[in-house]
Amino acid sequence: MFMLLNRRNFLPWSQAVTIALGGCSKLSYINGQAKVPDEADPKFAECEANDHLVIMWIFNSMESQIYEIFAYSNTAQSLWESLKKMHGQQDNASRIFELQQEIFCSKKSSNQSFTNILGT
Repeated sequence: MFMLLNRRNFLPWSQAVTIALGGCSKLSYINGQAKVPDEADPKFAECEANDHLVIMWIFNSMESQIYEIFAYSNTAQSLWESLKKMHGQQDNASRIFELQQEIFCSKKSSNQSFTNILGT
C-alpha cells in the first residue's frame, strides 16, 4: 500500500518511508549518518546525486499542498527534519485545535455511528 503524506498521517507515512529508504540503503541520508565528502572528493557527486534522489522520492510521496511548503529544501536530512518538526509533533497544538473544531462542528444523524462520524 502506497500512501501520500497529508496533514494527518505523518507517523505511518514516516514509518513507510523509513522502511523504503532502509531497503534501498539510503536511510543514512535522512538520519544524519551519511558522511558528505568535500566537494573536491570524487565521491561528492555520487553522494549529492543520492541525496537528490532521496529528496525526489520524499517529494513524490507527498500531497501537493505539503510539497509546496517544503519544495526548497536543500538536503534530504534538512527536509526530513523540517517534516518531523511540522508534522511529527504528538502534541501539535494547531492539529489538536483543528480536530476539536471538526468534532465540534460535526453532526450525528440518527443512522450514523460515532465511528462513522470520525471517519469522515
